Amino acid sequence: YYLENYSEDDLGITKEEADKIMSSVYESRVGALNLSASNNIEKNWLNYGYDQFYMQVRNANNTLRFSKYRNNLDDRINFSFHNAFVDGEPRVINLFAKKHMFSKEFAVAYYPEKPNKIFRTRFYIFLTQIGLSFIPKIPSLVKTAVNVFLDSVYVGQGNTEGSLYIHYLESGQLDLAKRIKRQNMNPYLSVL
Repeated sequence: YYLENYSEDDLGITKEEADKIMSSVYESRVGALNLSASNNIEKNWLNYGYDQFYMQVRNANNTLRFSKYRNNLDDRINFSFHNAFVDGEPRVINLFAKKHMFSKEFAVAYYPEKPNKIFRTRFYIFLTQIGLSFIPKIPSLVKTAVNVFLDSVYVGQGNTEGSLYIHYLESGQLDLAKRIKRQNMNPYLSVL
């Protein structure tokens, strides 16, 4: 968010430092066993982060053109979030995340008319995952598969919601910022 919206001078860093920060963000998402990707990243370190970022933006924009939201868009919030309407109901959609691992639909990051919907859904999923861990008769392979699916409903979405949080915070919409932070389901973050 900061690298997209502020110049290096505003942030007090050099262009090279900005490139390294962006590359670090995207390199952290590469799996530990993906050696070929790690080698390619090393060769192209200063460009890697921004290359990945703009590729994601282009992919999101192309997907948006053919999505059910294409005729119901409102303002773009930032690189990853867009205001949209579905069946007359406003939503904030996350262009960088899918609804879940088997869906091609964009994830909804926030329902303005149902402000606690995302939090409640994620909270119940989180409780389901905890409860599942206490059931001894379910084979671990099944538990793992269920947990992978349930994680896909909220873990990947939360990775980009920090930029939505900062947007609301900087635009003075503290209540919305607080809701986005709360729904992230990270027990280590305190609510405003």
